[in-house]
Amino acid sequence: MTLEYHKEIISELLEEDGLTIISRGLGLSQILFKLIKYYCESKEVVLILGMEEDEQELFVQQLMDEGEIAIPLLPKTSKEDYSAQERYKLYLNGGVLFSNSLTLLMDLLYKRIHPSLIKGFIFTNAHRMTDYCAESFILRLFRSGNKKGFIKAFSENPEAFASQFSQVEKVMKYLFVRKLWLWPRFRDKVDNELKTNSPEVIELHQPLTPSMKKIQDAILEMIDESLSSLKACPHLDIASLTLEECLFKEFDIVIRSQLNPVWHKIGQSTKTSIEEIKNLRKLLESLLYYDCVTFYRYLEMMRKRDSYLEDSEWITMDAADTLFRMAKQRVFSPKRNPVKKSSPDPKKTKVETHAPPIELKGEDTSVKFNEEAPDFSAVLEENPKWALLAEVLEEIKKLCHESKTKAKIIIKVKDERSVKQLREYLKMGPKEMLSNLFQDFLISQETKEKEKKLTTDNPVSLKEVGRASNLPKTPKTTKGQRRMRRLSAPPNYGDLLRMFDSSQHVKKVEEKTKNQKTVINLEPENKAEEKSEEEMLEESKETEYNFYVGGNKRILEQLKPTFIIMYDADIYFFRKIEVFKRENVGVPLRVYWLWYDESIEERKYLTSIDKEQLSFEKLIQEKANMVVPVEQDGKMEISLPSEILPQSNRKGGQLAPSKPLKGRKILVDSREFRSALPSILFSKDFEIIPQTLDVGDYILTPEICVERKSIPDLYGSFASGRLFNQATQLCRHFKKPILLIEFHQDKAFSFQEELNDRINHTSIYSKLVLLTIHFPNLKILWSRSPYATAEMFEDLKSGQSDPDSSQVNVILGADQLVDSSEDILRLLPGITSYNASSVMTQITSLSELSKTPLSKLIQIMGKEKATQLYQFLNHKGREDFGT
Repeated sequence: MTLEYHKEIISELLEEDGLTIISRGLGLSQILFKLIKYYCESKEVVLILGMEEDEQELFVQQLMDEGEIAIPLLPKTSKEDYSAQERYKLYLNGGVLFSNSLTLLMDLLYKRIHPSLIKGFIFTNAHRMTDYCAESFILRLFRSGNKKGFIKAFSENPEAFASQFSQVEKVMKYLFVRKLWLWPRFRDKVDNELKTNSPEVIELHQPLTPSMKKIQDAILEMIDESLSSLKACPHLDIASLTLEECLFKEFDIVIRSQLNPVWHKIGQSTKTSIEEIKNLRKLLESLLYYDCVTFYRYLEMMRKRDSYLEDSEWITMDAADTLFRMAKQRVFSPKRNPVKKSSPDPKKTKVETHAPPIELKGEDTSVKFNEEAPDFSAVLEENPKWALLAEVLEEIKKLCHESKTKAKIIIKVKDERSVKQLREYLKMGPKEMLSNLFQDFLISQETKEKEKKLTTDNPVSLKEVGRASNLPKTPKTTKGQRRMRRLSAPPNYGDLLRMFDSSQHVKKVEEKTKNQKTVINLEPENKAEEKSEEEMLEESKETEYNFYVGGNKRILEQLKPTFIIMYDADIYFFRKIEVFKRENVGVPLRVYWLWYDESIEERKYLTSIDKEQLSFEKLIQEKANMVVPVEQDGKMEISLPSEILPQSNRKGGQLAPSKPLKGRKILVDSREFRSALPSILFSKDFEIIPQTLDVGDYILTPEICVERKSIPDLYGSFASGRLFNQATQLCRHFKKPILLIEFHQDKAFSFQEELNDRINHTSIYSKLVLLTIHFPNLKILWSRSPYATAEMFEDLKSGQSDPDSSQVNVILGADQLVDSSEDILRLLPGITSYNASSVMTQITSLSELSKTPLSKLIQIMGKEKATQLYQFLNHKGREDFGT
């Protein structure tokens, strides 16, 4: 069943080209599938750009499952390893073709496919479009040779269009479209249709434990203090520095983009605050999604890493003490001894207990807490949502038992780590799972303490003393840092380990972790190997529930679940559930939504909805005031009357002379098309000719060749020595060699290291000075952006002749000849690496060298080396050697 608003979107796109911005989860994949299916039988090729490979395979599989499209007409994929001939056949066969942007761009430039053979383009991530990206370059080439083809673009990211001034107008200009369609979730047609057959939703609110609530408040307080220090930076927009914005990863991108131009000028405290907000946000997420042991382990790692840093501020805050203390109490706590601690007699302080030990089932033997341990007792606080999840699963089991049906359950979780954790919980129970995690942690910590003790107890040899003297000294800590470490000092892990009996289970864990390094990584494990559709379907037959993280966009259609448990809040997946329920009217579906009361989970969820709604409202207002030129789609050319053409005030109002068409050809190295410059040059009416250049990146005239270096590439070229060889080739083959140093347009137009008075072999300034000394003919141009580079190229080519493509082959042949002559020269007696360059500078060929008198050779090489070379070149046969 196709939804009504899906039909309206498709009909709009088939009538006219345009950009469609739709809320996430409202069924963009279904719309794309209908369009792909519609164009599969097209005689001319329809190219789809910006789609991920797994999504391409999903659409092809879906078409095969329906069986309505013949197998030869199914969409194809143009891969990078295909030959030019294979790609040419794919273009001629027509139908739908998933293509790589860079490969298609090179095929268009090399004229392997003419734009007239392309029926149209479909873009799936229009919010990524810029005026210098490969996709924008492709569309310029397409419109220059095809005025009838269609362009249809989609995006599910309204925030990207609303974040910058007139961004949606710019993207529409780059796409060559005039129409904009907006489909937010609150639009009446969407809202009314999804409410017609909505799923049954049961919200279950679970309060945080008191310790979790205190930890959350402490972390939020520290984030707020870090924000206060950021607000002191004059280069930041204060409106974006809110606590709600800090909860999202996009906050780091926004702040960094604002500070990029002055990043080398801001203080270290501002950079530290940005990094601390990022780390505290991860810590806040791990509090809600992971167990108490994993959270405490990650916190201890952060403490050890940041406690010795001078600029670390969060660890000195008052809220940090609450954070460390409550995190520790969730895992273990000191035993309360009824005997007064002031008693000097150790016998009187000993308390006898006859309580039986607490048993936890292990793998082979039981793991027991030793209640006679004098210092600590294990707490191991459970995550409150675990019990709530178990209750929901038990309720579903009872409902299925009463109705005598088999339930298909999907549990939506955040990442793969949560999947692993919940599987262990449902399999082993909370006590056994947490005790195993805690023992692994204690054993690894005790092992580290023993290794540290051995290194401190062993005497240091004289060689090690010499090495240690070169190590950086530990920076002095402030009083606040010392106070914080004293209040939250880590316990003795050996004493904690004595809470457990020395059973076989502990020995097994110790043997297991003996030769392993412990690595803590709380990043989402979405990069882990995801299950295929067949494996997921097989699992649904064998087990009662399926965990879902993301990736497979058709999991609802394939499994057709009757129960869905939203363990972690995800508004976009819930919208997919609404669309699925509307498309499948007869399928019963109940959704259990598990919430944490008064937590950042709920706060973050509501903020994401507000951000999307505000973005759409801004786009609606912008669309109402938008004025789009008639010729923006590139399908028509308007010839303006002479009365409104630009006039020249210097020549009595005469018409401004048009630019000559000559001198617009530039030879460009094929590897340069990954950068923005070729696209910008093409937009300025330069004729771009791709070539495989061994010398330089851009040949502007027969005499001018340019080697372009971005800042990272410049540092890398100096480090590897590649730039020296490139400069040698430039100066050898061209009269006017140029080294272009191009900065990023969003960053500072200067190097980020200080200029010293003395020459330093590690300084970029010293390296550039030495380069100009060795190559005096090499000119250096400084450009602040690719746009400035294009203007420089226009000035350099003014009044100059175009380069010839045959010049490239001449350069290659001459380069091989020069290399062979230089190799012969270095084999001659008297020629060394020190005098070879001097000989090549003053003597042009081997023939001239053989006729050079001894007096001149002595001036160039010195008497000894010159005599060896002269005797070798001028000997008359065996008689010179005494025979």
